[in-house]
Amino acid sequence: MGRRRAVEPGPGVRPAAWRALGAYGWNRRLRDGIDLDAIRDDPAPTVRAEAYRALGVWGDADAVAAIEAAAPSESDARAQVAAAETLVEGREPFAGDGTPDEAGGLAAPTEPFEAAYA
Repeated sequence: MGRRRAVEPGPGVRPAAWRALGAYGWNRRLRDGIDLDAIRDDPAPTVRAEAYRALGVWGDADAVAAIEAAAPSESDARAQVAAAETLVEGREPFAGDGTPDEAGGLAAPTEPFEAAYA
């Protein structure tokens, strides 16, 4: 038997792997085996973008921190958008009454023109 050569996965495999990982965020043992700091070092922007989306599905503090750490140095515009969208989508909803929320920000008004007449 000859030696086996390592096979580099095709261009669609790693992004697809991150899409699959997004659905398994509940599995702590699986998640603990993933180096979140390595995401920003992946050479393929599509992989980084899918990683940001998967981390957004997980939504815990570690996942959000990994996106926040990688986003400022992200060089690809589409991956930047994926990171930003993921962070925005993961924020807690506003109270909706125009009062400061628990984090100190202002809650969004319930009616679109309510703020104009306040």
